[in-house]
Amino acid sequence: MSAWLRDLEATEPYRRTTAEATVHRMGVRIVPALLARIESSNPAEQSRAVLGFEALGDEGRHALPSLMKLLEIKRTSFPAARSIAAIGPVAVPILTNGLTSPVTFIRNNSARALGR
Repeated sequence: MSAWLRDLEATEPYRRTTAEATVHRMGVRIVPALLARIESSNPAEQSRAVLGFEALGDEGRHALPSLMKLLEIKRTSFPAARSIAAIGPVAVPILTNGLTSPVTFIRNNSARALGR
């Protein structure tokens, strides 16, 4: 699975699209691994997890409760916000609610994710 997530960053279109299709087919089974990577202190792993949620799209909606919790932790807030945005329209209300948070980094990261 790590190889597929690395291939999501590939510059070669064939490798990238193959990885996207594979991650999408994995569906909800890959969600725990993506969440673990967002919780990682490694920014590269966090970034790959976001790409994984982008490949999943709406299939990642089952992760929304966990992503909402990660949005509230400074170290994981931005990758969580980007992952929420990647899930699609069903997740937009979470980020729009984040815009009114009393916590600055939640407001900022919600806005940045909505602006992508």
